[in-house]
Amino acid sequence: MKCNLFLPIALLMFCGLACKKHETPPPDPRPYASFTLRGGKQTYYSYNKFSKDLCVSSTFCGDFYFDSDNQDISRLKIGIPGDPVVGHIYKSGDNRFDVFYLDEKGIRYILTGAPLQLVFSVWEGQGGWGKGNFSGWLKSSANDSINLTDGYFQGKIWTTFSK
Repeated sequence: MKCNLFLPIALLMFCGLACKKHETPPPDPRPYASFTLRGGKQTYYSYNKFSKDLCVSSTFCGDFYFDSDNQDISRLKIGIPGDPVVGHIYKSGDNRFDVFYLDEKGIRYILTGAPLQLVFSVWEGQGGWGKGNFSGWLKSSANDSINLTDGYFQGKIWTTFSK
């Protein structure tokens, strides 16, 4: 009798443990960019949506700011040639691929002569999300270099005048 009772109880306990939900926190629902620079983690929550309409040198572009009230410092701009392709590696030297960073002093660092790569992991099109990773070097006009590592971005896609 003990054996007959033990098996159902053991099965119930096993199912209870195996079926327990593992709660993982949801991803951050806000658009933002984050990266490590000079040993410190930077996160920019102010942004302009990825858009075709206001880009000068790229087809799609998006800007991320540390402070939306002061867009002349601490700013990261990502510009992509053509419609972004998930999994494609955009790199320094690609025509119309543009990334620049303005530091807290207003010094502009650009791609010219510096190796940087960016990959989209998600591109949902109009009204959806664009997400990806980046890392690499940028240079100033004084030939100073900065290394952005562990870069991640996610922003909404919005094209006002285009489809």
